[in-house]
Amino acid sequence: MTELPHPNPLPSTSAGDNCFFALQPTSAAREAIAQFQNAAAAKHGFKSYRVAPANLHITLLHLSQAGPATASILRAACDAASSVAVAPFPLRFDRVKSCPHLSPQKPFVLCGQTDLGGAKEFQRLLGGALREAGVPAKRSSNPHLTLFWEPPPLVAEYAIPAIGWNAHEFV
Repeated sequence: MTELPHPNPLPSTSAGDNCFFALQPTSAAREAIAQFQNAAAAKHGFKSYRVAPANLHITLLHLSQAGPATASILRAACDAASSVAVAPFPLRFDRVKSCPHLSPQKPFVLCGQTDLGGAKEFQRLLGGALREAGVPAKRSSNPHLTLFWEPPPLVAEYAIPAIGWNAHEFV
């Protein structure tokens, strides 16, 4: 059984940084997602913020605290994360939708009805390890991958050809 490796080395932070644990798509999945972004932009007339391929990710947990994460919090978070051992798991996104959000821009996201159980379980295990280590963390919503940030109107959920990959590491 191959295990998901933990983040290394320790990241550096500064004021305003948003520290979180995430899963990233493989190169092939990034290419498929970028092609879908092109089609979605044309279909829906998206012109605001498109998430660049290098920044695509599935947020699992945010480190929640006031101010930037300290080196000791980051070290504790990375140490706790390294204690979570799971086998690689499949991720499959077969739906897209806009999500209500407090900001004026609304996220347009890939989501899935099936094959996200591994991500949810990993999110649960990682959250438990962080809590046990005393690291303040806030669970992200259901696993999803943000493609765009756009102003309303919101796009209702609809099915797409599945985009997927096997999660082998987290950051």
